[in-house]
Amino acid sequence: MHLIKENPAALSAGAHARGIDLDVYVTYLTMLTADPDAAPPQDTAQAQEMQDNIMAGMEAAAVVLDTDVYTLARNMGRIKNDSQALAAMVEASTLPEPMVIGIINQQLAQNEINLDRGVDFNVGEYLTLNFGVFLLMFAIGSISFLFSCVFNLTKNSLALGAGIPIGFLIMEIMSQAGSDLEVLRFFSLNTLFDPSAVTGGGTFVLQYIALAVIGIVLYVTSITVFKKKDLPL
Repeated sequence: MHLIKENPAALSAGAHARGIDLDVYVTYLTMLTADPDAAPPQDTAQAQEMQDNIMAGMEAAAVVLDTDVYTLARNMGRIKNDSQALAAMVEASTLPEPMVIGIINQQLAQNEINLDRGVDFNVGEYLTLNFGVFLLMFAIGSISFLFSCVFNLTKNSLALGAGIPIGFLIMEIMSQAGSDLEVLRFFSLNTLFDPSAVTGGGTFVLQYIALAVIGIVLYVTSITVFKKKDLPL
């Protein structure tokens, strides 16, 4: 089945033989990988029913994630990373969970292939992502710079100047471990930079502005503190 999915001619021949759309046939092969007993769609009505089930599942997951179906379709990894969204998609689509995960994996793999081929490369998104990384580093750097200006001892400046950014990173990672820890993301500065929002059509402008403001305020504060500081020379 893997060889068939990688061969356009074989895919077209298989879809034609079963009398279904090519996209539906690819979905069926993905489902068959997860469940060898999956029954193939035999006619247009059955194929349409499968598409409707998948769309119903996507809509349910989109409601849980508070986004729209179009945006979610471009970043289906969010469904796998959210147990509630995955459960909602399984329930609404009436498809077994292994099949749903297989469909998501197929879409994610296709997205990566398209990126490798440069099919979906977007210069604007690429520049926006890099600008977001700069703003995140700008804000985090301002924290380290502030404590370097406040404290005279290196151990104190490193404890907070490096400790806080590392704490942000740890909380961001832990927030992705499960829904119970998701609240930790609100205590991390890293949350303000969301690559999926840039590539998936989400909102990111306010987050970028917040990062810029945090960095500017802390750098200005640091300079002010340093100017007024009585250095132990």
